[in-house]
Amino acid sequence: MGGSLTVLAAAAGADADTWIDVSGPSAWEEQTLLSFSGSLPAGGLVVQARSDGAAAYARARLLATRSGARFLDGGSGHGYGLLTRLDGRITRVGRVVLAHAKG
Repeated sequence: MGGSLTVLAAAAGADADTWIDVSGPSAWEEQTLLSFSGSLPAGGLVVQARSDGAAAYARARLLATRSGARFLDGGSGHGYGLLTRLDGRITRVGRVVLAHAKG
């Protein structure tokens, strides 16, 4: 949910330096994220894992392409599970997300 809400907020003009969608569903409350891709500021990051399903993965890649964002294949997992391991260590994906957020 957080990834989708981030996309909607960024498209609505939220005062943020960047936006990052981690495992967000491709629609929220009947609003498809793709319909907002032209309103998103360039330079975002979309992270999706193939384990979320082929359709979700394809829609996330398309969102990144249409919005000018970077796309990162999350591998396997969902949400914060892509960013940290069970022991608390940050994953490769987590390091990319942190670096993007830091600018």
